[in-house]
Formats: sequence, C-alpha cells, structure tokens
Amino acid sequence: MSATMTTRSPLSGAGLARFTGKPGGGVVIKDCGVPALLMLRGDPQRVALSDLLTPVLGFALPDALQCAGTEASLARWMSPDSWLLSVTHDTLEATQQALLDALGGHGAVVDVSGAFAVLELSGPAVMEVLQKSTGYDVHPDNFPEGKVVSTTFAKAGVTLRNQGQGSYELIVRRSFAQYVFHWLVGASGEHGLRASTE
Repeated sequence: MSATMTTRSPLSGAGLARFTGKPGGGVVIKDCGVPALLMLRGDPQRVALSDLLTPVLGFALPDALQCAGTEASLARWMSPDSWLLSVTHDTLEATQQALLDALGGHGAVVDVSGAFAVLELSGPAVMEVLQKSTGYDVHPDNFPEGKVVSTTFAKAGVTLRNQGQGSYELIVRRSFAQYVFHWLVGASGEHGLRASTE
C-alpha cells in the first residue's frame, strides 16, 4: 500500500465536512477512516480451522452470516472459506503473521486495508434509507443484531452488518466509497443527513 492509501480516508474528497456539526439528522453517517482489515481464507474442514486460529484471535471464527470478536478485533463471515477481520492498526502486521504461522501454509491472510472503506449508519430514519438502498430484507426479524450479509447497495456491492442499537456497518470497495456516500446524500434527502466523526 502507498503512504497515501494508509493515511487518507476513502471519503477524504467526498465533501463530508459540509454535513458535520449539523443538528439532528434523520440519518447519521460516520466515516471510520482508514481501516485495518485482513482477509482470511482457509478450509474450515481442515484440522478444525477455528480451533487452530482461536488462540490467535481470542475467539472462534463465526458461522455463516454471523460475526464474532472482541473489542479489539472482529471477524465477519464472507463465504464458506473466507472471513474479513478488522483489527487495530498497531496489531495488523503481528496478527497477520500469527495467523499465517498458525495456518502453516494451508490458507492465506492478506492485508486488504487499502481496498475498502468502512462506514457506520444510524439515526431515526436509517431503516427507511436502508430499505431504499438495498433489495435485501433489513427488517430486524430477518436481519437481527450480529448478522452479516454481502449484498448490493444502490449499484455497489457491500458487506452490511447489523451492529445493534440502530447502527449498521457498511463495508464497500474503496473505489465505490464516494459513490455510496453521494447515494446516501440523495436517499436521505427528506430525512436530513448528518456526518459524525465520533
């Protein structure tokens, strides 16, 4: 990754500042800055992959469409043989190496931090905007807290996670981040959009 990729948020040129400091807002968007992400791939049937990696991660790999983690790191199920891990920047390299050592050549752990943007959506109108933006059924009966899905958001592919308490994590490829942000500006027009840095 280039120095620019590691220090500039994917939304740094999207005009987010004009929405900060606004009172209220039916939809609140938080730019989580430059993420620290690892893509883990491995055969879940081979020597009990989760058992092998639990000592490194501190938790078991999540089952299909779920997430698991601690305050410092979180794993999201992406497919039967892949998980997207978020860690802290200061533990990124060490975690990657520890996972590779544990896998013993029977898997891959790739730093994909520069490839994605991470946003958090909340606010009293967030459900209406999500329903407008994706064909996936985001009603709490179908999309409860902790569930993770890969779906379309407008015309972009995203990973969407229900964080609970009316908050949703949206992970999108860096090249689509500004498109998704501008979509959200339009989709939340009647509700008002506020940007948060906290």
